Amino acid sequence: MVVLITAWAMCGAGPGTLVAVSGFALTLFAGPTLGQYVMEQRGVEHHAIIAKVESTHSRHGNKWLCTAVRAEDGKRVFYTLSEETGCKQDFKPFHKVTVVEDPSGWLDPRLNTTLSGTPAWVLWLSAGTLALMEIFILFGRLRRHATPATRRTPVSSTS
Repeated sequence: MVVLITAWAMCGAGPGTLVAVSGFALTLFAGPTLGQYVMEQRGVEHHAIIAKVESTHSRHGNKWLCTAVRAEDGKRVFYTLSEETGCKQDFKPFHKVTVVEDPSGWLDPRLNTTLSGTPAWVLWLSAGTLALMEIFILFGRLRRHATPATRRTPVSSTS
């Protein structure tokens, strides 16, 4: 709501709404793409073993959760992986996998098989949405400045 009000104040009601909608669409496409890119560039790979595979039931169907364990320097590190991060139904205990972890801890760990590169159409869609948003901002700002402001001219007093 704050973004919409700010866009309306900046560009007017019509272009401001289009700026807010295209900005929302940009976050939908650019967010996951950026997360994928960060994991490809900065992710640290660790070898792990699947310890447990379990199914949880939700109203959208069965979801699979895997627990992966890696042993490093005598310490065990546990990773909980969902279907979105690469867990599959056909994984069995003691299955060897490669887990990619974000060193800063902002992103959830995921299996190496989910890092298949960012599709080109997502990049083009994100760039096009950004360009569309900038066009709406430019159109709204130019349209607002093109109409002359109604100002009252001070009446000069004559003595």
